[in-house]
Amino acid sequence: MEIDEENLAKQRSRTKLRVFAAGSFTNIVTGVLMILIFASIFLPTPSGVLITNLSPGGPAETAGIPQWSVITAVNGISIVQPGNLSTILIQASPGDVLHVQTSNGPFDVKTQPAEGNASRAFLGINSSPYFATRIPTLLPPASHYLFNTLQWMQILLLGIGLVNMLPLFPFDGDRYFDTILSRLGLKNTKPVRTIASLLSLGLLASNLVLSYTVFGTVLLR
Repeated sequence: MEIDEENLAKQRSRTKLRVFAAGSFTNIVTGVLMILIFASIFLPTPSGVLITNLSPGGPAETAGIPQWSVITAVNGISIVQPGNLSTILIQASPGDVLHVQTSNGPFDVKTQPAEGNASRAFLGINSSPYFATRIPTLLPPASHYLFNTLQWMQILLLGIGLVNMLPLFPFDGDRYFDTILSRLGLKNTKPVRTIASLLSLGLLASNLVLSYTVFGTVLLR
């Protein structure tokens, strides 16, 4: 539904502020709702490593480990997140046999040299942290896709809601800011809005650069 700009221009400042904030408010409230749904389904900390894919002919597939198994221990060492597994693989040598405990039972896996680094042990899996659910009938594949869907919805809804309220043209935040400045008695709001827009743009750009510098990507992995 489009806003009737001519009619809106005639409204009181309070009405304008409510209209400009409505979209962001809806996004943020929905994002918070997604957080609550997420928290009601998933436990707050990971409890293993979920195998999302197997390399054809790789060590894990050769050993018979099924896709969507959850690795909980290797050589008796507890595994609660992919970092734990990476540490063990860094310490292992190609050809070492690892005793891998999974949700589908134990397996002895003979590692292979990693592609591009023959001195590093390779297990032949793609993985992600496994967060157990409070729904016993929710199987790992469904749990994985639901986890990612809810996580992305939280990020997108909250991100869009917050960015839209930045005093940056042409977002609603700029119009909200303009209305506040006018209400404070400032007749020419353009210089102040321009400065606010430049600062907001710089904030967004620095956030993207920092994300790329620290994580190597601006997207969630």
